[in-house]
Amino acid sequence: MILLYFSALGGELQIALKTMAKILVVDDDPTVVDILKEHLKLRGHDILTASNGEAAVETARSERPDVVLLDFEMPGMAGEGAFERFRAHPAMAEIPVVFLSSLPLNRQVGRVPVARDVRFLRKPVTAAALFEAIDGLLERSP
Repeated sequence: MILLYFSALGGELQIALKTMAKILVVDDDPTVVDILKEHLKLRGHDILTASNGEAAVETARSERPDVVLLDFEMPGMAGEGAFERFRAHPAMAEIPVVFLSSLPLNRQVGRVPVARDVRFLRKPVTAAALFEAIDGLLERSP
């Protein structure tokens, strides 16, 4: 999605283009998905959703999101299993991931390799912390 911003500075019309991201939100709690989806949509992002690791892998494979927000604790394939599948698939290996979990951060970090395109946040997360993590990853993306 491309948003157009118009501003009149000093009597001149300026136009700025801002490309927003396609973000895959993966959580088995529909309330969490709805809240994240609404906050991200307000910022102009395109949102995809999945409720478990298997669906996340399939959606990521077919839709190629710019960022994945991924819960650790889900029935079936958990977050780290989905993450391993992303990294094993050449077309998905470089998708940045933000892990969102109610687990303490020290229990999140040891479950997957730490990398420059991975962030860990603890739920409940503030919108500011979430946007900072996403924006930071999008700036690093190729």
